[in-house]
Amino acid sequence: MAEQWVRLAALAEIPDGSVRKFRIDFRSGWLLRRGDSVKAYFDQCTHAGGSLVRKGGVFQCLRHEATFDVETGTPLSGPALDGDPLPIVELKVEDGIVFFKRILSDE
Repeated sequence: MAEQWVRLAALAEIPDGSVRKFRIDFRSGWLLRRGDSVKAYFDQCTHAGGSLVRKGGVFQCLRHEATFDVETGTPLSGPALDGDPLPIVELKVEDGIVFFKRILSDE
């Protein structure tokens, strides 16, 4: 499989300390900026794939109310508690631009 780095946003467009929703192709996710560091999670509960909403310091699944820590993606409560953390979006920052890695099919 091939990969491609695609521009997501300029770091300056993302307020420091913010958590905001974004869209990549047909998927959405949550982007967190802390200083010069950014990370992102796909908007997908690890229990049953439901979308998430942010409520303070947690993401909450709209299907079964499982909660995840905003900073780490770790499950905190509900049916996702024994499962995996939120799926991470692979990012990099170069020259003040945030890029995400898109995996391309070889077909």
